[in-house]
Amino acid sequence: MAYGMNDYGVKAQKGWFMFDNEVVCLGAGIEAPGTEKELNTTVNQCNLLGDVYMIGADGAAAKVAPGSTVSQPISGWVWHNKVAYYFPQSTSVNLKTANQTGRWSKINFNQSGEEVSKPVFNLSIPHGSKPQQASYAYFIVPGIASPAMLKAYDTQTVEILSNTATLQAVHHKKLDIVEAIFYQPGTLTVGTTTLRADKPCIMLAKKVSTGNPEIIQKEPGK
Repeated sequence: MAYGMNDYGVKAQKGWFMFDNEVVCLGAGIEAPGTEKELNTTVNQCNLLGDVYMIGADGAAAKVAPGSTVSQPISGWVWHNKVAYYFPQSTSVNLKTANQTGRWSKINFNQSGEEVSKPVFNLSIPHGSKPQQASYAYFIVPGIASPAMLKAYDTQTVEILSNTATLQAVHHKKLDIVEAIFYQPGTLTVGTTTLRADKPCIMLAKKVSTGNPEIIQKEPGK
């Protein structure tokens, strides 16, 4: 799935690459030259349900206490409510497990104006003010009952081949599938196989390692 954003003074190319057990989320070409406001990519915001853990690349797990605000780089995992978020490269994140207060009427005038306060899990990637060509990459892995299960997850199975404003592509080695978003004509080489696009498209290539892949392609937005 592809989304080219050019609205509210913000530009970004975003792609979601879905496989059997994970979704790879990529963003590139993120720019907001006309605003002084801090720009963030929200990974997830939901009701806080149970424990939250941050797990480093070395496998060391640290429990995040309720009511916390954590801002730090991470290369590894964040886990909450049976969903794990993997950051393959060192990425600055903001993680909050505190109460949030607001009124539903602020986003829908038909809703109640009563103030509501609930504990919320909020995970985001900060891009700062006026970012230029910012990017991000993370995986969403659902169905992880506990942080201990992450020890069995092979993070090398999925390879990010490209994450630029012109081409985003991911290779799932075990499934032998490449998913790519060509925002303009281009080529992508995977092993001995070269994939070509003569116009913008979303491409799914199966059996890539055979040198004779099965290809499905579609125009973005259709």
